[in-house]
Amino acid sequence: MVLSEEWKAQLELHKIIKDFWYGPKERLLLRILKARQEGISTYLEALGYSLGLAFENHHGLLVANELDTVDYLFEMMKIFQEELERDGDIPIPKLKYSNKKIIQWEGYRSSIRVGQGKNVKVGIAKALHFVHLSEYPLYPFPQTMMNWMMPAVPETGKTIIVKEGTADGSGTAFHLEWLS
Repeated sequence: MVLSEEWKAQLELHKIIKDFWYGPKERLLLRILKARQEGISTYLEALGYSLGLAFENHHGLLVANELDTVDYLFEMMKIFQEELERDGDIPIPKLKYSNKKIIQWEGYRSSIRVGQGKNVKVGIAKALHFVHLSEYPLYPFPQTMMNWMMPAVPETGKTIIVKEGTADGSGTAFHLEWLS
């Protein structure tokens, strides 16, 4: 099978996630310097949604730099839910609510929240098992946000933290962190 160029980045990321999931490590921290329109953010949104749906008491957080991007990510998650409900082949829990920038399933105690990168305390509410920080280099106070968030991410139980963004100049904090 020959894969189109648009899927290659997603497949490489999937292999990294799969190797982690079935390997001995408990926490995965990825820094992804990405190009536009390769599907990395879409893959990560689908992964966060799937993990929340597959594991009870699993909490995810998706953070974006701009409010309109936060809204876009939330709408994407609602589409995942609608498509699974419409398909009907896989029994999935009904939504408890999905109108507060959070999706939570009835009787399942799992959730996915979305938030904005300018809120440095966006990740302090509860244990986080999956964190996607979209366009991380554009957050005004990324290190302060990480200082508040990291205590909420357990060191055991297969947790995933992904910082991703496009190049925002050489020598920026994200660029230096990516190089390390």
